[in-house]
Amino acid sequence: MQAHLDAVAKVAVKACEDAQRMRDAMIESEDRAKAAQAAAEAAAATQQEELKQVVEELRRAREEIEEARRAEAERNWAMAEESIRRAEAARADADRANRAAQEKAQKAAATKEEAEKQWRAGIQPVVMPSFEELEDVKRRIQYQEGVFHFAVAGVAGSGKSSLINAFLGLRNGDTSAAATGATETTLMVTIYADANPQHPFAWFDIPGAGTLKIPDW
Repeated sequence: MQAHLDAVAKVAVKACEDAQRMRDAMIESEDRAKAAQAAAEAAAATQQEELKQVVEELRRAREEIEEARRAEAERNWAMAEESIRRAEAARADADRANRAAQEKAQKAAATKEEAEKQWRAGIQPVVMPSFEELEDVKRRIQYQEGVFHFAVAGVAGSGKSSLINAFLGLRNGDTSAAATGATETTLMVTIYADANPQHPFAWFDIPGAGTLKIPDW
C-alpha cells in the first residue's frame, strides 16, 4: 500500500513539474508575443512617421513646383506687358515722327511755294545766317570789336567801289583805293580801313550781283 502511495506521489510531483514547465513556457511565449507585438507596433509607427515625412515632402515639392510655375507665369506676363508697352511707345513715337515729318513736309512745301511766289514777283529772299555761320564769317573778314563795319552791296558796275573810295577820301585809281570799272571788277570781299585813325570804320567792298559768278543777291 505504501509503495502504491509513493508511486502516486511521484506521478503527482512529476505532473506538477510538467505543469510548471508548461506554465513557464506559456509565460515565455506570451512574453515573446508581446515583444513581437511591441516591435511590430514600433515598426508600424516608424513606417507611419516615415510615410508622413514622405507625404510632407511631396506636398512641399508640389507647392514649390506650383510656386515656380506661378512665378514663371508672372514673369512671362510681365515680359508680355513690357513688350506691349514698348510696342505702344514705339508706335506712338512713330506716329509723332510721322506727324512731325508731315508737318515739316507741309511747311517745306509752303515755304517753297512762297519762295517761288516771291521769286516770280521779283522779291529777293532774306537769308539769316546761323550763329556758327556768322562766327565763321567774322573770322574770315577779320572782324574787330569796337570797329564799325560797313558793307556796300549792289549790282555789278553800279559804283560800289567808287562810293567806298569817296568815304575813304580817295580818288579812283589811287594806290590805296578800291579797284573800279564799268564791268565786274570786285571778285572777292575786300576790307578797307579808314585812313583817319580817329574814325573806327572798316569798309567792305562786296562783289556785285547780276553776273555769271553771282547771278543773284
